[in-house]
Amino acid sequence: MQIPGLSQRLVWTGMTQAEEVIIGSSPLMLVHALDRAHKGHRVCVVDRTDNWGGSWQLARLDTGDNVEIACHVIEVFPGIYDLLESAAGVLFTGLDAQPIRVHRTGFKIPYFNRFLMVASGLRLLVGYGKARLDVLIKGAAYRNQLINFQTKLHSYIRYQLGSFFASQKMRGPRDGYADFVEKLTGACRDAGVAFAVMDVTGLQRDTDQWVLTGADGATRRAGRVFLTTATNLRPVSDTAYKADPPQFAQRHAAVVQVNRTDIATSHTYAAFWRDPQVARISRIDMPDADPSAARFLVEFHRAPEIDQDALLALIENRLTKAGILKSDGVFAFIGAVTCEFTQYIDLLPAGPLAPGLWALHSSGNLAAGLAAWQTARDDMEVKEA
Repeated sequence: MQIPGLSQRLVWTGMTQAEEVIIGSSPLMLVHALDRAHKGHRVCVVDRTDNWGGSWQLARLDTGDNVEIACHVIEVFPGIYDLLESAAGVLFTGLDAQPIRVHRTGFKIPYFNRFLMVASGLRLLVGYGKARLDVLIKGAAYRNQLINFQTKLHSYIRYQLGSFFASQKMRGPRDGYADFVEKLTGACRDAGVAFAVMDVTGLQRDTDQWVLTGADGATRRAGRVFLTTATNLRPVSDTAYKADPPQFAQRHAAVVQVNRTDIATSHTYAAFWRDPQVARISRIDMPDADPSAARFLVEFHRAPEIDQDALLALIENRLTKAGILKSDGVFAFIGAVTCEFTQYIDLLPAGPLAPGLWALHSSGNLAAGLAAWQTARDDMEVKEA
């Protein structure tokens, strides 16, 4: 299966055109890399580390299993599941237990809720209006908020409102998100996409190419550069971008295993609403998983500063509150997942930034980002024609 509208795969070995560099390896950027490679372009993905996937990167447990570092859900947007199936070569199936939201009181509602959808739209509209006023009154320091609200409001109006009366049956990769990321990265390699570790600290336009400078002083030339709007690179002139000093934070999660006999409902995803400690819990699906048990990723807002007994009690409470663990059920702690990531304080605007330089916005939502990418891809093809 191929991404709709793409030509047959081409391997670029031996081609003479200038290389295209994609900064960042999130699924959105990997899909874009695959698209460019299919069109016959010579493509290289660069990232700060070789743990590809961006915020979808993987962690290896002591058991040797790869698991996702954070809980994921891919919302219903037109054509997105088919697009991801085509890109990664994996099957997306209907989630057997649809995602839910859990209030701190234990009240549960479906993740997709039309009342919350309307409330979200109103919040975005109010936030957008306030951000515009803040920029006018308080200055450019509030530009990031304006770009963020503007992008999300555009996505909401263009893609989500149309699904108000449609079926909201969410789908996910049959063998889990770790398998999806690995297969998507593999599909890129099979199409001839190269991967390189480079912490890009500067971009400089030189005649008809961009020169990328890394933190180690290494340079790389590219005819075109694509990057996410969530980056530390900032324009210092029409032809130069420099990176602000990075600020790092850590993401913390725990992997637990529950025997099927102790599971009340095998929820695929539970987002905790106004919970000060736990952000979400998702089921970890894996190829050839043990059918007698299921694993779950418990993601925290921050590192729990409690002893092991209190941590296990906290996890048990949230598993029970989400309706996953039976009241008399037990679970096993498999391991901790900790990763470091870059915090982005500002955003670049989406779209063409300069000749040969384009930014893609994920909207903090893979499905929304891919929906916007499809429109951006059409714009790129018009500009390249």
